Amino acid sequence: MAQRGKEWLAPFVFTGSWTARLVTKWVETMLIKALGQPSIVIIDNAPVRNKKQLRSLLKKHGRVLLPLPPSPDVNPIKEAFA
Repeated sequence: MAQRGKEWLAPFVFTGSWTARLVTKWVETMLIKALGQPSIVIIDNAPVRNKKQLRSLLKKHGRVLLPLPPSPDVNPIKEAFA
């Protein structure tokens, strides 16, 4: 699921583990459609995300990927799920 302000975008229910393949499929089939253009997608540094592949996919659709610094002290995504 993604968040824009207080709005949640592209909710996705799945069973099993959250894998790099599943993240990429979610971005490709759900998130890109939910975003306007231009958009900046900010993600944390969880190893399950293939940043190189996601960056390429988002760029192809006119979006930009911006990974957050690895420090939890400057990672606002952690607060959304805390």
